[in-house]
Amino acid sequence: MASTSGPTSDPCSPKPVVTYFGEIHLLSAVVQKKLQTRLKSLQLSSLSSLPKEEQIQGFSDVCDGVEFIELQKLPESQGQYPRPLHKRPALHTFWTECWKHETYTSITRPRIQKWLQGLEKGGVTECAIVYCITAEVRAKRQRTFSNFATTSHVMEDMKNDFKGNELLLLRLVSSEESRVLDSLLAFCSQVSSLCRAKFQKDIEVEAELVAGRRNAACEPKELYGIFLQKLNLAVSYEMTLQNEEALLLYQEAATDLESAVSIICGSQTPPTWLRALQEAQCDSWDYPKLAWHNLAWKYLPAIQTCSSPLLHTHTYLLTRIAHLHFTLERAWTVSDLVISTLHAMARQKRALKLPLPDGSFDCWAYMACNETVLAIMSRVNPDTLVDSTTSLLLVRAQLWHYALEKLHYIGGLCGLMPGNKAIEQNTSLIHTLINGISPVPFEVSSKEMVEDQGRKLRDILISKDSFKQAYLMLGEMVIGAFKHAGRRRMAFRVGTKMAKFHRSPFPTTRSLRLTRCLRCPCQREASFAVKTVQNCVSTHTVFLH
Repeated sequence: MASTSGPTSDPCSPKPVVTYFGEIHLLSAVVQKKLQTRLKSLQLSSLSSLPKEEQIQGFSDVCDGVEFIELQKLPESQGQYPRPLHKRPALHTFWTECWKHETYTSITRPRIQKWLQGLEKGGVTECAIVYCITAEVRAKRQRTFSNFATTSHVMEDMKNDFKGNELLLLRLVSSEESRVLDSLLAFCSQVSSLCRAKFQKDIEVEAELVAGRRNAACEPKELYGIFLQKLNLAVSYEMTLQNEEALLLYQEAATDLESAVSIICGSQTPPTWLRALQEAQCDSWDYPKLAWHNLAWKYLPAIQTCSSPLLHTHTYLLTRIAHLHFTLERAWTVSDLVISTLHAMARQKRALKLPLPDGSFDCWAYMACNETVLAIMSRVNPDTLVDSTTSLLLVRAQLWHYALEKLHYIGGLCGLMPGNKAIEQNTSLIHTLINGISPVPFEVSSKEMVEDQGRKLRDILISKDSFKQAYLMLGEMVIGAFKHAGRRRMAFRVGTKMAKFHRSPFPTTRSLRLTRCLRCPCQREASFAVKTVQNCVSTHTVFLH
């Protein structure tokens, strides 16, 4: 069932768009009054000296849950994919402070008519006229009673001339400060209500178009467009807090993307979008930050233009789906979601031969597993996990075990396992992996007492001692979790591998060329190390990477 609460006001999340046109200089007055009413200690005589970008940002913050953009600056749709639903204007507004009847009939009314005609050509019907009472208008109105009557006539003429459009009154000055605040609150409520109503209609229309689209009935070149349609609709549902619908669309979009890649990845003439995914350079492998889920919105614009690396696409999808599961109090399902996403990304990485540095995907998977454990621990109710297959201990054991396998592989590549020498090639790889991990901004991480897995992995890769300490600690945690969950055989297997930690170090890339494949029962010659390991992965099921 869809949520009935209002839209989120989080500044990081996308919001419905409202355009403004007309007397743009009113912008600074709106921002000034907003600051003066909400921050009483701040005294500003004028904000006209502020840069235009800062004025627009403050103007957008007047109404919670919407984004204001100047009509002339509205970006056009680029590329072969249409503009996302949440980027299409949900409401158009014309701003004026005209108080003279002669000025209204000769200048303002023709401008409004021309503005409406331009919008009607584009099929736009949802418009509103905002009449502002500023300090200048109030001063002129108070000079004579006739001026006040003239102003009232202007408002009445607007209502009669443009009956099919809303007329919103915004009082920016008054002898009583409470009247200004009440006017601002009423204005915010009206704009948000009009915008949400139009946005909901657009969502319903888009949902009907998406409902009948399936991969099997479309050409390969259209598959990414279908994925984007479902993704953008899911974003719109999430913006309006219709969480159930958003979750279903996100999951369906992720499934469609995986099936599309698997179906046509072996084609001799792959479509343009698939070549773009294969050639997209990935210079960062930040993990899905479930504790700071709004940071994932930064990946959305590149995904919508098919210029995002596939790793970033999976990071975005995993973060949004996990956040919705947590919101719907289904934290125990996130573990299976993460494991399935990691396997899907590994399959697509091999199938498309993505240009990722060695170990980058393993770093991403290691951080994702640890982050998921912390997120589940902070949100799940242990009393609801009565089944042994979904027990909290088993969930942690599975994720930690996957993370241990990835850490083992990273240590082998970087020469951090016992017995390996830190040669120049491994040092260069360590620097590459560390540089691709972006720490959470301090202003974001300081608000919540949550461990940043990026900083943690960077510290682990600095030296052999720190790696050894982290590896042994994680191994002990995996053994203890499996043991207390009743999976003693798995605990024994992990314990056996930990016992060999010092005796049988994982060979580096250089030593693999002189030995046989030690991790695979095939025991084939490893004259070309990387190719041999990849062949073993595709032939045998003993590897997770």
